[in-house]
Amino acid sequence: MNDSLLSFIKSTPLQELPWRYAKERGVSVWIKREDLIHSACPGNKWYKLIYNLVERDQTPDYLISFGGPYSNHIHALAQVGKLLGITTVGIIRGFYADNLTPTLIDCRNLGMELIFVSKNTWKQKDSEQYQLKLKDSYSNAYIIPEGGANSAGVKGCFLIGQSIRRQWNSLVQTNERQNCSPVQVYLACGTGTTMAGVICGLDPTFEVHGISALKGENTLTQAISAFVAELEPASKIKWQVHHDYHLGGYAKITDELVEFIKCFENEHQILLDPVYTAKVLFAIKARIDRGIIREGERVIVIHTGGIQGRRGYDQFNNHV
Repeated sequence: MNDSLLSFIKSTPLQELPWRYAKERGVSVWIKREDLIHSACPGNKWYKLIYNLVERDQTPDYLISFGGPYSNHIHALAQVGKLLGITTVGIIRGFYADNLTPTLIDCRNLGMELIFVSKNTWKQKDSEQYQLKLKDSYSNAYIIPEGGANSAGVKGCFLIGQSIRRQWNSLVQTNERQNCSPVQVYLACGTGTTMAGVICGLDPTFEVHGISALKGENTLTQAISAFVAELEPASKIKWQVHHDYHLGGYAKITDELVEFIKCFENEHQILLDPVYTAKVLFAIKARIDRGIIREGERVIVIHTGGIQGRRGYDQFNNHV
């Protein structure tokens, strides 16, 4: 398959964030603006799709994947299918045919075929039997896991870590890189695919902190370890997943988070998604409060996009 997707990649900025709260406590924060990578499908989902597609021997007739009613991954897949002229099929958890979400309306308008499935069918989506059934229905189809969570997705997200490393090295002096404590890179974790790729793209002058968006998810560390071992077995990066900042579970929000988002957006004119990046910044604030992130330390937060998903929250409908 040709490298059309790679041609859409542009360098996204690593910007110093004049966050008054952090500055008053002596913490320097930068933000990697992956929300700016492409107007059609900004964020890490773009990276997860790149190598799932460009390394195919032939162009498939169908791209099939899985997601929920506000899935950033499904939304990105529909956009990429439109750009490349490939028919896309979204297997959607739940029944929304008569009440399409804004995300699903976008996908339908982009030409994606939507298939709604029950919880029981959803649990079988990764089984060989179910995937063979899909391939029988859609000849010459390529099936991408939910969230783009596979080795190809990790390889794409390697580019994020690589870009941060290069940009940071150009920002600071050599002696500063060598003599200071590691730069702390924070990002959200769902499947761990993006975090694994970022780890592989960095060097030991960085350490990586993943903020889990999920409640009770005990397999993230194992999944990330396996991905890193496959792509970059010699990696010496220190990394950790933190499970204390999901605020009740995936896509759950609190009044405190809503207020935090609105204050942050008013201060910086940068939109946040409530599911992922907002919780990362909320976690950074909490860790500064607790003295875990200390005066003089440097933090990079990765903005992984996902802004389209905020349409699922009434609290943000008038705050854009």
